[in-house]
Amino acid sequence: MSAVAMFGAASASAATFQVWNGSSWGDGTTHFVGTTTASYFGNSLPCSSADFTVVVTSGVARITAVSFGGSAACAAIVPRGLPWKVSITATSGTGGTLTIGDTASTTTNVGGVNVFIPAPLNANCPSAAGRAPLPNVAMTNGSSSTVASIQFSGTLGGCAVASTAPTHLRTTGYPAARVIP
Repeated sequence: MSAVAMFGAASASAATFQVWNGSSWGDGTTHFVGTTTASYFGNSLPCSSADFTVVVTSGVARITAVSFGGSAACAAIVPRGLPWKVSITATSGTGGTLTIGDTASTTTNVGGVNVFIPAPLNANCPSAAGRAPLPNVAMTNGSSSTVASIQFSGTLGGCAVASTAPTHLRTTGYPAARVIP
């Protein structure tokens, strides 16, 4: 499943998010698309398509919509509490390591993600009302308007979620995104 997560809040550092608008970097909307998987106590649900809508405003990115496909179960996944926000925990060059957080002012240890995965898993991740961070979401990209890529894996309560190779989540066909330290 996904990044159930990827972008969001400003961090304690000066790092910012940007989207390529066709001629320059700045505010905008992009989509990260690719493949994901979720599992609950060893039972797996691979999704052959995932789409995370990311809106960047004043350097702050938020996931405002999430959808999954490839099966009826994937299409029925319910993301809760959108928009999801991300704190930047480290940066290097024009890429960075991102962590989903609950609000712009929280640390990366405070949660923000909650999803319901229908049958065959029937799982609330991390719980029916709980929210959790998805740490160590890695974003890589170049300094040009090329594709940005996100790889992640983590746990949300009893659920394990991950992007999957070979596509993971990419901005292919959409404006690229980057983190500026």
